[in-house]
Amino acid sequence: MKIENALNMFKENKVGSFKLQNNTVLVVTPNAMALRYYDEGYRDSTVKQDILAARIGVIVIGNSSALEYARRLDRRGVVTDEQLYLSEQVPMIPFTVLKQAELNINTYREIDCGESETLLRRESRTRLLESQLDELESDSNVVQLTKEKAESDSYGERKGHKRWNVSFMRKQHFAGARLFEVNNKRFLLDVDRVELKHGIINPFLVELQSATVSTVAEAYESLKPVDVKVAEQQGKTVKRQGEWFFIPVSEFEAKRCQKLADKRIAEVKASGENRFGIERANRGVLRAGRNRPNNVDTMIEIDGDFFVKGTVSHSGREHKDMTLKGFHRAVPNTSQTSWTIEGDID
Repeated sequence: MKIENALNMFKENKVGSFKLQNNTVLVVTPNAMALRYYDEGYRDSTVKQDILAARIGVIVIGNSSALEYARRLDRRGVVTDEQLYLSEQVPMIPFTVLKQAELNINTYREIDCGESETLLRRESRTRLLESQLDELESDSNVVQLTKEKAESDSYGERKGHKRWNVSFMRKQHFAGARLFEVNNKRFLLDVDRVELKHGIINPFLVELQSATVSTVAEAYESLKPVDVKVAEQQGKTVKRQGEWFFIPVSEFEAKRCQKLADKRIAEVKASGENRFGIERANRGVLRAGRNRPNNVDTMIEIDGDFFVKGTVSHSGREHKDMTLKGFHRAVPNTSQTSWTIEGDID
């Protein structure tokens, strides 16, 4: 296996190259392993390269970002065979994540990691031709596919020609959660475990307040504010959407919030607003740090605390909408800083 030979060569501080298929070469240099490939563009052709792994002192770190090479082969978001092998041999981190967070990879140190796993991403397609449907059905990464015949509404469509609307889950490899340290600060990288239930793969990176947590589980627990931990100990059902926790309030607090909400609606009515303005009278926005905001149907602020109910929707659509039947106090997690990750990761 050429990637195995290349990794051994890299660990031994040797240099060399291995020719792969698709006009691709696996290159080993003193500081990095890379895939170099010939890209035939519309106007010109160039040689491009994706970094597979880097050396940090005597440690080899693999790159679990989605590679341009995979996109070139129409495998967007799919891990390459080389990355899959590396994930079983060396620590992995998406290099694009470190770049987005402006973290220096040369000070990277892995502390703990979760096991690699296969995730399921929900996708849908509309008005597929029979040949496109056959291609999806034969794809080993596509599961739970459902289809229904699309209405024939396109001008000039041939008589009897079928088109299909489909929804399905697509398998995606994930190298696992990572707890790591950069410049003596600790970070947790993972995908949102709540959203996986809805087929949404939403990676995130947070800087932890604690510089002493030593496991992924401890890192998650450290993100819970004291009020959330107390509420859970009391047996309350605390919900979460992204970086926000929602704690159910007492009957007294709920009545107080509703009274303020009704007062606001009365004020808007008296101002002569139309029905649309009245419906939006108590809408609010929750935002923590640099993350995209969450829009809320009803939000009341009392002494710096936010009390919300109704639909909570994320403006970036990274989280499934949540409906809170009664008032809840919204509390952000304890992270120092957090980042929404752009692009696919393995």
